[in-house]
Amino acid sequence: KAKVEELIAQGEGDRVEFKSRWKEDKTGETVCAFANDFPTSGESGFLLVGVSDKGNIIGKHFGDKDLQNIADVRNVVTPKPSLIVHGPFDFENGQVAVIEVKPSDYPPHRCKGGIFIRIGPRTERATRSEERTLIEKGNRLSDRFDAQVNFDIELDQKNMDLTAFLSTYFPASVDAETIMENDRSMEQKLAGLHFYNLRHNAVTNAGIISFAHDPKFFIPGAFVQYQRIDGTHPGDDTVSDRRFVAPLVHLFQILDNFFKASVIEQRPVFVTEFKEELRNNYPFLALRELYVNALIHRDYESNASVLIKHFDDRLELFNPGGLFGGARPAEFPNVRDYRNPILADAARHLGYMNQYNAGIYRVKKSLENNGNPPAEFGLGS
Repeated sequence: KAKVEELIAQGEGDRVEFKSRWKEDKTGETVCAFANDFPTSGESGFLLVGVSDKGNIIGKHFGDKDLQNIADVRNVVTPKPSLIVHGPFDFENGQVAVIEVKPSDYPPHRCKGGIFIRIGPRTERATRSEERTLIEKGNRLSDRFDAQVNFDIELDQKNMDLTAFLSTYFPASVDAETIMENDRSMEQKLAGLHFYNLRHNAVTNAGIISFAHDPKFFIPGAFVQYQRIDGTHPGDDTVSDRRFVAPLVHLFQILDNFFKASVIEQRPVFVTEFKEELRNNYPFLALRELYVNALIHRDYESNASVLIKHFDDRLELFNPGGLFGGARPAEFPNVRDYRNPILADAARHLGYMNQYNAGIYRVKKSLENNGNPPAEFGLGS
């Protein structure tokens, strides 16, 4: 509460903004700007909800739904920023809730496809030169595998499906104003979404995994292996063994088609003495959630593939790498961390990841509704 009073007394600036009315897009732009930390202060930005532009507490009161809406603002910003919602704090004239936004190691962040920064007390759209500064800053700070550069691949149509990037991914990821700027080079377009590093003039690992025609050639474990086992024991005969090698921009759809055609089967289920209904052996949405999760969160520094074993009585999915960062087995799935944040955003823009942290709950619910036993999760390395 003392910090809130200090921030109100300080007034609006490059790290402080007051909001008396809640508009998700406008608030998202401010959160985006704080995460981008264009002044490179290395300090959090604070957005005070319930305070007028002049620094007056306006008499607002916050319920649980209000606080949830405030927290959900991170869902309109990509990559997802790190933020904390504090409060609400009680004052004589009303309550104040505070969004604290941490400066990001992975700029530029976008809100609804646009890049925003703080210029003094204002949130503004970044210019081309400011956007480039943020991209270079992100290149210097990035240390996770998907952000690292790979000098083995040339940026050309022979190696990468740039047509799919321009026709499918780019329009889904950036705003109309950016798309209209036709003078941007391919390198600049890719770099703005973390698939290319302008400082090193090289494609990132995320660019390879997402758009290389043959990602396995450059990252040995970047494929999916499916085995059909004739029986219920790991030692039983393998009657089918397939490998799926394709960039994520196509691989998700390839796996969708394969599972619908070759894994999902309908069977009659008893309802009453006079009625049966057809039910799938596995709910498709649960399976999709699991293989998308495996591809996004796996450790690509391992040469092992994502492995799917299809037994007569079950499916088993294996992906290299255990829980990452701040995630712990005792807190699973409530606390998550992202080994590959750029790939997580790629899945979201391609329409395969709608809500963060909700996937495991959807899997459990889909299995329950379909009459399957609950899923078992092994959380080791």
